[in-house]
Amino acid sequence: MERKHIILIIIVAIVAIIAIGIVSANYLGVFSEKTNFETKFMNGTFQGNITENKMNNTNNSKYADWSASYVDKKNNITYNMSCVKNGSFIMDLYTLQGLAAPETRHFGQADWDIYYSQAVPTSNNNSTNVTENDTVNVYICKAEYNNTSYILNIIAYDDKAVDCDGSLYCELFTKHIQPLLESISFTQSKGAPKMNQILNISNDEFEQLSEYLEQAKNGNLTAANTTQ
Repeated sequence: MERKHIILIIIVAIVAIIAIGIVSANYLGVFSEKTNFETKFMNGTFQGNITENKMNNTNNSKYADWSASYVDKKNNITYNMSCVKNGSFIMDLYTLQGLAAPETRHFGQADWDIYYSQAVPTSNNNSTNVTENDTVNVYICKAEYNNTSYILNIIAYDDKAVDCDGSLYCELFTKHIQPLLESISFTQSKGAPKMNQILNISNDEFEQLSEYLEQAKNGNLTAANTTQ
């Protein structure tokens, strides 16, 4: 009887150790769910169960392969990504509209300029639960690689699901965005559209618009007007 008790105690102890190991592994993220993705211009890994969010690209179907969208329904996060030449034009425009200066971090293959902003949605998205009275958290991450801009817009519609304070140290960034940036591999940029193609204007018109934007950034609107 005494030997049976000893064997039983040993078995219980082994089971307890295994159980503790499983709990610890889950806590440390060893068994956390991940989703690999692959587009024409980049590959990587999301944290969590992420599904592709089919976009309506009828207006720019020619360049549909150079953008993609994914959604984390559990945490109410949308990931929009694109690849374009002259992508700095977009960020200059955002900056002129009041977007704060970025923080730069090196993740994976490149340096990423990371911007943070908040926005108020104008309409509901079928893949998100948000009302027009809610404020959403937005991180914009841009990397320049092989003379091409790779841009990610991460939109978190519910800060109760994932904590966000706008920094690079909150849960949204450290557990979702940073691991994504670290995992990204740029696959190609040959054939990526130029900004003037996306805007459906000539290259000369784009150059004039870029000059106007540059002058506006410098506060020299008069000079900008004379360049038109």
